[in-house]
Amino acid sequence: MTSDTVQSNITESALTKSSFRYSLYICYFIVGLSHSMPLLPAKKLLMDTYKVSPSSMAAIFGLLSSPWLAKPLFALSIDAVAINQERRRPYIILAFLVNFFIFSALARIAENTSIMIIISFMFITSATIVLIDVAVNSIVIVNAKLETVASSGKLQSSCWIFKALGAMIGSGSSGYALAYLEHPLEILLTAIAAFSLSGALTSYFIKEIDSDSPEVDIINRVRLLITYLRRQDILSTILFVILMNCPPTVGDAFLYWMRYQLGFGMDVVGNLHFCRHFAHLVSAYFFRICLRQIPVRRLIALSLVVSSVLGLSTIIVVLRWNKGLGIPDSLFIFADTVALAIFRELILMPIIVLSSRIVPDGSEGPVYAMIMSFWNLGRVISEETGAGLIFVFGVTSDNYDRLWLVVLICNMILLAPILFLNMLPDVPVEASQKGESTELVPDTFKSTISMNTDSFVSHDADARPLIHRVNSSTTE
Repeated sequence: MTSDTVQSNITESALTKSSFRYSLYICYFIVGLSHSMPLLPAKKLLMDTYKVSPSSMAAIFGLLSSPWLAKPLFALSIDAVAINQERRRPYIILAFLVNFFIFSALARIAENTSIMIIISFMFITSATIVLIDVAVNSIVIVNAKLETVASSGKLQSSCWIFKALGAMIGSGSSGYALAYLEHPLEILLTAIAAFSLSGALTSYFIKEIDSDSPEVDIINRVRLLITYLRRQDILSTILFVILMNCPPTVGDAFLYWMRYQLGFGMDVVGNLHFCRHFAHLVSAYFFRICLRQIPVRRLIALSLVVSSVLGLSTIIVVLRWNKGLGIPDSLFIFADTVALAIFRELILMPIIVLSSRIVPDGSEGPVYAMIMSFWNLGRVISEETGAGLIFVFGVTSDNYDRLWLVVLICNMILLAPILFLNMLPDVPVEASQKGESTELVPDTFKSTISMNTDSFVSHDADARPLIHRVNSSTTE
């Protein structure tokens, strides 16, 4: 690449810096909205029309969640084949367009077709949302690795704020539509199709570093991924992520209990989901402004303890002790949900930042996606083991006598990952703040980063780079 080309790229990037960031934010917003808005209508359809049991509900949504376990395959595929010297943006645009056509079709046929067709279409949209998520995450990670120590985590937390905002609006509007509008499915699915089309148009402004490297065979990429798996920091992070997410959860059994035992309508359930995503938004914001510099292990340990204690409070409402305290069911559940969501999001954010720091240059997408897919695998294990507990203790849509015992066991097991916190890589945050060298990626995995990446992330003038680059002129 000539110096004139580099200078041209730098100038173009500087002119489109705001559009680049806001395009990323819009993509995350639409991903959050597209993932949450169809959730309640689909569950209501299964519960009321098809009378599925809690275990069947878990099986169906486990199937719809399975593409999230294949994130490394998506990442390997898009990294292996560049389109017009770009490895991510074309796939984002294509996936948004596929979603536009599928949701447009579902809006016409959802109320007059078989459940198998609906599930098949939703499976495809789940896969396309995963593809968008993988591609846009890869772009964010490339730029997040160039952030300074002082601004570490800002770009990612900002993106997650917009994703939480989209999820919040999607869940809240779906609950309102189900309660007050005629033909809510058609309205909601048409809205998602419109947002998907706008996402495809907005993605044009996402500037990606041109890929001059030849296309790499997927087999070689898999071998390279296996090599990275042997790195102690990556392997230990993956093992901890699985252990942290696999403790069982009551899952949809609590949804059945709220609807059939407490008489909550879908509007209340929608508002509950809205509050949960709002809590995610608040949590991501506070992490961005004041929690980013707290050591990862300390923040996760504190969040796990508080989450377990707050989770135990669910027993109060399950046993109806809140009535004796004069606290309405809805108020207690809403407050409990918001508090739990805040601290459980605080478990996720440090893992995201840590993962972006340890991924090797040039393979950010596949390695980060692999770590996050193990996060999703842990969640699936959590739901399935929770379903097993519900079955063993005889909790059904008509019998909730031992639901409190399931809640107790789940929250006690939630504390177990604290014993394995030492598995996480020791990121020297305090040393970084003192101005000492912070090498987070071993020399064997470093690679030169093109000059035109600098304009994507604004560096503080008095801060040292978070990742030291090869051929850098910085004086040590």
